Amino acid sequence: MAEIKPFRGLRYTGAAGPAGTLTCPPADGAEAGPYSAGRLALCPAEAGPLLQQWLTDSLVKIDMDPAFYLYEQQAPANGRTQTVRGFLALVRLDGSVQPRRTEAGAAEEAELPRTEPCGLFPICAFYRDESGLMQRRLDALSQDTPRYSLQAGGAVHRLWIINDPVVLRASCADFTGRTLSVAGGETPGGERNAQLYRAAQAGPESAAEALMLLIDEERGTSLSAPEGAEAVPPEPTAPAIPAIPAGLVMQPCGGLEPPP
Repeated sequence: MAEIKPFRGLRYTGAAGPAGTLTCPPADGAEAGPYSAGRLALCPAEAGPLLQQWLTDSLVKIDMDPAFYLYEQQAPANGRTQTVRGFLALVRLDGSVQPRRTEAGAAEEAELPRTEPCGLFPICAFYRDESGLMQRRLDALSQDTPRYSLQAGGAVHRLWIINDPVVLRASCADFTGRTLSVAGGETPGGERNAQLYRAAQAGPESAAEALMLLIDEERGTSLSAPEGAEAVPPEPTAPAIPAIPAGLVMQPCGGLEPPP
């Protein structure tokens, strides 16, 4: 069965600058700031000391309470708007997590940015939920004001923090007995996703968990009319892998020490 759990995310503080200058890629029309997550991705050898210094200087912080992080992406798609909605969680890497397609490519993992101090790039995995309960829960939570909202790469990205203990327990219970399928090369963007998964599997035995974006395979991706057009209910479509800007929220690991 899939074992998911909330985590205390690592996020930028206001002292680091506007959110749009901190993500990688930065927001459309913005330039990357001096504390951009791109520095962590491009310079893995320096990422540990750099991130520790940012933590000491209160440029980033570790959230006080464990949480799931609701993520939504809206992007144009053939004259319509495609919405992908899922949530970020830690997932135990065991038999309940299966690749959709087995692909060779161990050499490609060397090309992936590896940053031991934090998880920048979540693995996208799909789940099946015949009841639709989890997706309805996410849809309801997305009606609140997001913690972050920015446009990057031509898409709108939004993030909410879910730290209500009742919601967290119910969500974890919903995944009892479920399996997760990691998107592979048959899905646009899936080859890199499969590389991330293989890299996580090849990591040290202590790294038994991975940061994942979990999406309802049948309901998590939908198409709707563009703004200003005649309103029609969104319709489900083939699952998609969203390109999440690095730095919206990160998984702290690798021995980071919070300041006293």
